[in-house]
Order: sequence, then structure tokens, then C-alpha cells
Amino acid sequence: AFTTYAHQAFVPAFFFRVHGAELNELASGFGLQAGGFLGISLGLTTGLAGACGIWLGGKLADLGGKRDLKYYGLVPAIAMVIFVPIQISALLVSSTTVSLIIFAPSIFLISMWIPPFQATVQSVAPGHMRATASADGLLVMNLVGLGLGPLLLGVLSDVLAGQAGLGPAEGLRWALAIFTLMGMASAYMFFRAGSTVQ
Repeated sequence: AFTTYAHQAFVPAFFFRVHGAELNELASGFGLQAGGFLGISLGLTTGLAGACGIWLGGKLADLGGKRDLKYYGLVPAIAMVIFVPIQISALLVSSTTVSLIIFAPSIFLISMWIPPFQATVQSVAPGHMRATASADGLLVMNLVGLGLGPLLLGVLSDVLAGQAGLGPAEGLRWALAIFTLMGMASAYMFFRAGSTVQ
């Protein structure tokens, strides 16, 4: 959630800062302003790729979970390991079109952790505590992910832009890339959690 919410907050600014000129050209080809084109593009990508990733994440975890419950951690761990290089390539590629296209599999992969996480919370909590366990999980996801993720990415972007001398565009690009690498820590935690599920 930390990486996901941070990216969601700053990816539009990334496209405006890093790909502004090409974004305007692409938008005008569709008779749109840059903001409208980007909103539609990211909205459709996030909605469709995210929904497919959520569905497949749950399906794969359930299929693997029939043989071994560790798949409830292994599926999101593998998805995160694959997500990291794809997301970094989306951030570093020079073409706006290619970057927008690469964001689709990136969003697909980063969405795959949600169903196995929710299912694991429900399966390990005693029956009389499932609602509380779900609430606690959502609370932590929102406090850490939504509360700290965007804030810390913004601080890092400002530091890289100003004190490191990268400027606003490159500062944000590299802050997003650094936050993407945190996906490897998530992968490790999912892997470890999967090995303890009973």
C-alpha cells in the first residue's frame, strides 16, 4: 500500500513534469487537453489493469493455496519482484506513449497482492475477530500507505530536486524509482508471511 498510494499520488505530476511536451502532442491528436488525456489514460489503465490484477491475484492464490497455503504469500511476492523492473522501466523510458503502455502491466502486478492479503487476514483471525482483523489491516494500510507513502515520496522528490540538484522533473522521476525499489522489501515480507501461514 505504501508504494501503491505514493505512486498514485505522484504519477500524474510525473507525466506533466517529465513528458509534458509529448503529452500535449498526444492529447491534441485526440482533441483533448493534456490533463483530460492523461486522466482518461491513467483512469482506464488503473481501472482495467488493476481489476484484472486483483482478480488474477486472488485466483492464483486460491489455486496454489489448495496445495499449500504459502501461495497466499508467494503470489504477491512474485508479482512484486516482477513489478519492480517493469515500473522502473516505465519511469525511465523517454517515450510518453511507451511509458503509458508499460504502466498497464505495472498496475496489473501491483494489484495482485490485495486478495491474498485480505484472504490471509480472514483465515488466520479467529471467527469472532475477523471484522476487527479486517479493520486493523485496512487501518494500517491507510495510515501507512495513504498517510505516509505520498508524504515521504513528496519529501524525497523535493530533496532530490533541490538539495541534490536534479530539478523538479528528474527529482520526481528518481523519487518514484526509489520508492519502486521498496517493492522488493514487500516481496520479501510477503514471502516470509507465506511461509508462516497455517
